[in-house]
Amino acid sequence: MFSEVIMRNLLVAVLMVAFLPMNSDAVEEKIAPFDTSGNVFEITQDMEKNLSLFPEIENFSKARLWETEGELILEIEKTDGNRIRDSITEEKLIPIREKISAMTPPLDQSGRGRFLYHHLALSYLVHAPCLVSIIAPEDPATGTGLYLVSSSIGFYLPWKLTKNKSFSRAQQDMSFYMGTRGALWGALISWFFDLEEGREFAMPILATSIGGEILGYNFAQKISIGQSRATGAYTDFGMLEGYLTGHLIQIGKMGDDFSTKTLISCVLSGAVLGGGLGVYRARTAPYTEGNVTVIQTSGILGGTILEAIYLTIRGFEDWEDWTDNDKRLAFAMPIIGIPIGMGIGERLVKKLSLKEGDGLLISAGTTAGALLGLGLSFLFVPDPTENTGRVYSVLPAIGALAGFTLTYRGVAK
Repeated sequence: MFSEVIMRNLLVAVLMVAFLPMNSDAVEEKIAPFDTSGNVFEITQDMEKNLSLFPEIENFSKARLWETEGELILEIEKTDGNRIRDSITEEKLIPIREKISAMTPPLDQSGRGRFLYHHLALSYLVHAPCLVSIIAPEDPATGTGLYLVSSSIGFYLPWKLTKNKSFSRAQQDMSFYMGTRGALWGALISWFFDLEEGREFAMPILATSIGGEILGYNFAQKISIGQSRATGAYTDFGMLEGYLTGHLIQIGKMGDDFSTKTLISCVLSGAVLGGGLGVYRARTAPYTEGNVTVIQTSGILGGTILEAIYLTIRGFEDWEDWTDNDKRLAFAMPIIGIPIGMGIGERLVKKLSLKEGDGLLISAGTTAGALLGLGLSFLFVPDPTENTGRVYSVLPAIGALAGFTLTYRGVAK
């Protein structure tokens, strides 16, 4: 009875918090294209210089067009970080649309080199071993040769296929992300269906990894690198939530009673739910790489702080001595804290366009604060007891929060 109440309240709390960022405004904005063919969603500095679209704007960085309930809003971001947002009529957009539509856009291959580099690694570590397992040659030398040759083909084949194709940073990022996560999902599927090691086990991994790369490439055609990172972040957090939930609902089950299939189902369900939310957010919010890093850091921080609070109240002792209800609450804290932290992170970056370095600075500051707190814990309490051991949860959490706050304020000014 207790576990049912906990799970029902937990589900309600997580869903409410997870959807807070989406409902923070009464009306949701959607990004709109500048050109008549629906392919240009952002005007860059180079485009503005070539077409002279906004000659009156000094320090122009980029521009986006947003649509909300039939109203168009032009957002111009300047190199100093300031933004200009104002409504614009279709009539005023006509000359802009005509110039952009008449332009022959240069082929964007800014992400092609990164993609080929990462794909070679993915081919060497995942695709080639799976291919050899599927073919299953009897001679070891033949297997080694196939492995190395197929690894090499993992570079030269996509190098040839992408020669005259668009490959933006967003497409590179999402393609590699879906390739790696696809391999993980394929392995989970193989375990779920108890497939034997070898050909049967490798086939889902190879199929979901290559299929994930293709899906990621096509999905990212009309989004930015920041929006690609946001999709991945929400998907990863969804899997983490699923993993924690899979353990929470099986507290008390040990050995053969613990269902690996239930855990896998929770992880894959979390990936679907988190990925769906990530896709929605990516299409409706102007994320930058730095913004996403802050949201990720804030999400981890939220889960860490709630867990630290619970451990401080609960006290420390051997895990075997905890009651099932205590263990459930230990898993429930990060499940609730992560979406709360992500929601707070969404609000903190809502009016900011942070660069990748800004986000990494905040992430590093948070990590450094946690390490400082943990280090002080060892110095102050070298031999922790059940009561003094609480310092080991309090100080790292306080240090992480202080580091996040300090660096965020420095970046946000």
